[in-house]
Amino acid sequence: MRSLRHYNGGLIKTQKVMRCFPTRLALGLIWSLSGSLVAHNAHGFLGDVAAEYRFPASSFVMSPTQPLMYATIPSQNSVVIINTNTLAVEDTVFVGSHPVNLAFSPNGLKAYIANSTSNFVVVLDTQTRTVVNSFLLPEHPHDVVFGTQNRLWVLGESYGHIFQIDATTGSSTGPSISLYSGGVFIYSGSLEISPDRNTLYYGDYGLSPGTMYKINVSGSRPFLVRQTLFGAGSNGEDLTLSHNGSFICYTTGSGQNLYHIAKFRTSNFASLGSFNTGPYPQALAFSPDDSTVYASVATASGIKVFNANTFLSLGTISGPNEAVKLAVDSTGRYLFAGYTETFGDFRGTRVYDVSPLAESQLANISTRAFVQTGDNVMIGGFVVQGIQPKRVIIRAIGPELTRFGVPNVLADPTLELHDSTGALIASNDSWLHTIIGGIITSDQVRDIRTSGHAPRDPRESAIIAELPAGNYTAIVRGVNDTVGVALVEAYDLVPDSNSILGNISTRSFVQTDDNVMIGGFIVQGTQPKRVILRAIGPELGAPPYNIPNVLANPTLELHDGIGALIASNDNWRHTVIGGIITSDQVRDILRSGYAPGDLRESAIIAELPAGNYTAIVRGVNNTTGVALVEVYDLD
Repeated sequence: MRSLRHYNGGLIKTQKVMRCFPTRLALGLIWSLSGSLVAHNAHGFLGDVAAEYRFPASSFVMSPTQPLMYATIPSQNSVVIINTNTLAVEDTVFVGSHPVNLAFSPNGLKAYIANSTSNFVVVLDTQTRTVVNSFLLPEHPHDVVFGTQNRLWVLGESYGHIFQIDATTGSSTGPSISLYSGGVFIYSGSLEISPDRNTLYYGDYGLSPGTMYKINVSGSRPFLVRQTLFGAGSNGEDLTLSHNGSFICYTTGSGQNLYHIAKFRTSNFASLGSFNTGPYPQALAFSPDDSTVYASVATASGIKVFNANTFLSLGTISGPNEAVKLAVDSTGRYLFAGYTETFGDFRGTRVYDVSPLAESQLANISTRAFVQTGDNVMIGGFVVQGIQPKRVIIRAIGPELTRFGVPNVLADPTLELHDSTGALIASNDSWLHTIIGGIITSDQVRDIRTSGHAPRDPRESAIIAELPAGNYTAIVRGVNDTVGVALVEAYDLVPDSNSILGNISTRSFVQTDDNVMIGGFIVQGTQPKRVILRAIGPELGAPPYNIPNVLANPTLELHDGIGALIASNDNWRHTVIGGIITSDQVRDILRSGYAPGDLRESAIIAELPAGNYTAIVRGVNNTTGVALVEVYDLD
């Protein structure tokens, strides 16, 4: 999805992965300022299959005390115990008739299994791994959770009840929950219990509209606290409570808000946003820190990954259609997926490694250009992608450039950092004087010094930020509307984390000679990186953006780390053969999803090994105007 975004009269491109890095035309400046290239550790790709088993699991529950994942296997009437350190199957225990869900005692010594084609909840001793008891119920149990006061809450079959029974004896400990005694209409479904075990959540399956209920179970007589008033989609498929108990997702197969999975606040069931899965969402799991959501969809292959807070897509894990249940182990490294449907292209259980970084990535971005005023300040955009926050330093450099012979530098640059909503979240005028506010809560001078990226001049600006996945904008201006050449930069301070800087672009006013726009980026890793570079001008002046004074006909050059010209383009519809470009690229550009919107704009697709690269944007016949330089990761 392409989206040119306005902010404060500026326009940046907020899409895939991109990095822009500045330097003077001598091409050495950018690398002098940006430091050395850091080799990226080799890892597998996010979502690599770490293990595969023949048994199709219908549910997964992590032991509260041991690195063990328990999986119920209805077709084998068994529970399988998987070591999450080695992914070896340690045991397979016969537990009765068609087990579908289980719950642990808080100390992890007992597991309680709901056998859905009998009337029994089976008790498994997790130390001896033997069945030690079974509790007879009036209905077939479909789900079970462990509550307070040594009680189990057991969901009965359709048009049934939620029973409360003693976890030692199986005897009733109070009234069951039903339409007549508790105000809850029960029609199959799923249960979740709050971390303090005082609040029970129930979501029905197979009804339209679907309804989710919140029930106080702190005492012996349960009572309904809240329910979704107008339903939450239809045909419930999964109910998933966050580990901290603050949020809950009620996955309904016919969707909430155009098939999106809504995230609800547990206190009042207010929707906080939704994950755009498409039809029909099937199962959902939170990472242990509740920062990442994994969702399977009946109409799509693979498992979709989202930032749980921003709802931004983090990508898709390749895999078969329709996992009916998902769970993440306690370390957050492995995602377990159960495929039980006989009509799918795979039936069994898979474990995906969701921890690794890519084997190559774009890194350390910057752009150098002439900073003016109003709409012609310098605006840098970047994206943080991944399952962990990314620690970065952002800099606005001006006076330091004189050391490299750059004329007309911006004498006193200021720096602002904005989030995807346009909100100002951090600012700085002099890096030796921290401005407290927004996400900046303490003095940063020491951290900037020890980062290895402290500016050389006290008038220059810097911000260190811990940023969750999302789109960000860095704006560079001159104090008192002064103008001059400046550099905007973003450096990754933790390159081996499970997140990356991504999709970089910078918008500025392109002049001539030393004041053209120069973007730099680094490819890190063990594999070549396929990217597309773009120089955008006329598109910015057209509706709906209407940016004034655009660069009418931008040209684009790509230089390697020693300054050699390795590719160039003037019009993306006419490939310039030479350097690393050996064949026509028009078809590839069209298929990439990043074809420029105007024929006069330029684009280059390149397969680049690890190293430093520079993209230079000029105007044909030394024309000037506002332009955008961009780099996108095509892998």
